Amino acid sequence: MFVLSQNKVNSFFFDDVISFFDNNDIRNSSNIIMQGKSHLTHKIDFIISKSKTQNERLIKLINTPNKDNLKATLFTFNDLEDRVYNTDDIIIFNDNQKIVTDDLLEATKQYNIKSLLWSKKEDFKDYLAA
Repeated sequence: MFVLSQNKVNSFFFDDVISFFDNNDIRNSSNIIMQGKSHLTHKIDFIISKSKTQNERLIKLINTPNKDNLKATLFTFNDLEDRVYNTDDIIIFNDNQKIVTDDLLEATKQYNIKSLLWSKKEDFKDYLAA
C-alpha cells in the first residue's frame, strides 16, 4: 500500500489540469506569484490572458474542497482585487474524491468567483479557451 503526501496529490491534480489545458489549446501561464494589497505574496496556479471576448482569468485550484482551503483562496482573490483589474477569478475544485458542498459553492458566489468542478471540465473548456 502506498501513502502519498498531500503535496504529491496536489501535484497530480495540477498536472492533470496542465494536460487538459494543453490538449484543449487553453493558453496559460502557470505558478505566477503576485503581491496583494496586504503586501503578502500569493501563488496563482494559472493565468489565462485577456482575449477579444473574455477578461483575463486568474485560476486557483482546490484539490481538497473544504472550508479552510476555500477561506485561503477567498483571501487570495480578495487581497489581489485592487491590484488586478478586469479579471475573472476562478476556482477549479477537484471533486473526483470529495463532493464540493453547496455552502462552498455559495461562498464563491458571494465573492463573484466562478466555481468550476473538475468532473465537468468538458463543460467549461470552451470558456477557458476563448
